[in-house]
Amino acid sequence: MNDKLKNLVKEALGMTIFEIVKVTLGFIFTVTSSVFVSSLLISFVKILSEFKWYLFGIFATGSAWIFIIVYQRISKYNPTFPRLDFDFHILEKEITYEYKAKTHMAYRKRVLVEALKNGLEAYYDKYKWTGSGSVTISSAIKEHIFRETIKKNIWQFYEIRFQKTLSKKESMETELIWNLDDAATKAVPFFSATIEEPTDYLKLNLSLPCELKVKEVTCEISSSIGAKKPFSSKTIPLERNGKATWEIRKPKLLYHYEMKWSF
Repeated sequence: MNDKLKNLVKEALGMTIFEIVKVTLGFIFTVTSSVFVSSLLISFVKILSEFKWYLFGIFATGSAWIFIIVYQRISKYNPTFPRLDFDFHILEKEITYEYKAKTHMAYRKRVLVEALKNGLEAYYDKYKWTGSGSVTISSAIKEHIFRETIKKNIWQFYEIRFQKTLSKKESMETELIWNLDDAATKAVPFFSATIEEPTDYLKLNLSLPCELKVKEVTCEISSSIGAKKPFSSKTIPLERNGKATWEIRKPKLLYHYEMKWSF
């Protein structure tokens, strides 16, 4: 059995055992609680004492039946994932989207990563530009090498190669700069981050020229980019200089955080 198959078996077994333990403990708690309630009832109503075993049976089976129904209903709406494997822990992620003009933007992504394994030489990520013009990308850290890799679905993947190989617990700061042109003004007015690695801190910065007359931005948390209904949504006003900042401490894994506006 190769290592990949062993890991899959281990993950599946771990999830199965966790579910069994969780259901068993919930079942035991429900049944013992019902037995306790029936015993309490009998102690107050003495005439029921001769029927105590019937009462125990009724309360126990009834509570077990209710537990199963409630568990099935709850678990139906709770997504489950296999255990995820990560190379990095993100200490800080900061994204800045600045409109130089309505047809020219600058996008910066700074990520401070911490290695979770030995021998890591590069950090991998992806992007999607919705505008119509050219895209020029460079690393703000001259020792790093930026290279686009595969294109998958709508996403362009890339790698940032470090100047050294990281050992476990070592950290490295990365920063890329996108210069974006959008002559046909097709760019969708939003930017976002999906938390694909454990992350301590996320910061989204927006800067818009005052002549665009945008007064506020909407900040949404959802299950994915393009989700039909966000988990939460709020608006924040732009400052007088056209800037807005959204800080999220301990963003949740696999959640999507988005800032959007309209012209």
